[in-house]
Amino acid sequence: MKKKKGMLFHLTGHNRWKSLYFVLVSAQKLIYFFEGEESTKPKGAINIRNSVFHTVDESIFKKKYW
Repeated sequence: MKKKKGMLFHLTGHNRWKSLYFVLVSAQKLIYFFEGEESTKPKGAINIRNSVFHTVDESIFKKKYW
């Protein structure tokens, strides 16, 4: 089963950045998120089954969005 994983940050409802550990399970078309890398129970999941992904030009990463 193919997996990609790593830490990402999200903006909470209190305008604070919080890091979460994400695991993309491509066979299930789900992104699970956890409190940390050692956590065994996910806090939730994002269904990406009907999502469309596009490649982007490398120049997009030179812009500041936050």
